[in-house]
Amino acid sequence: MAWVQAYNAQFAKPLVNQLIAIIQRDQAAALAVINAARATDGNQALSAISEFHKGPGVRTGWPWLFLEVGATNFSRGDDKAIRHHELRVNLALDTGQYDQEMAQEDAQDYARLLDMIITSAGPWPSLGDWTTTLPIAHKTVPSG
Repeated sequence: MAWVQAYNAQFAKPLVNQLIAIIQRDQAAALAVINAARATDGNQALSAISEFHKGPGVRTGWPWLFLEVGATNFSRGDDKAIRHHELRVNLALDTGQYDQEMAQEDAQDYARLLDMIITSAGPWPSLGDWTTTLPIAHKTVPSG
């Protein structure tokens, strides 16, 4: 019996690409909110995330975001042609501070930035942010 495609699984690839595109699209607006609060506290403004990577690599600029795809879990119902999957994407951000106290302060604000972006792109008001493919604004791996 010849192989026949039963489903069109994309796994994590489109989700990771969409997540990068959403962060790139929305980070300026979210960063304005974060930096306004930082200015009130007398802290320096944070820079926009400049590097996005889908795997470990050389860090050439800060801040540097690494999107790691975790385990994918599958479940199958009664219909053998339908398979559901659940996956986890971990975000690791390197902010590059040498002062440990400021590094913690920056890390918390960057975590807040990413949370604001991902939460606002969620199911409210629709899933359009996740289902309408957005372009990635720049290469995720720097040249050279």
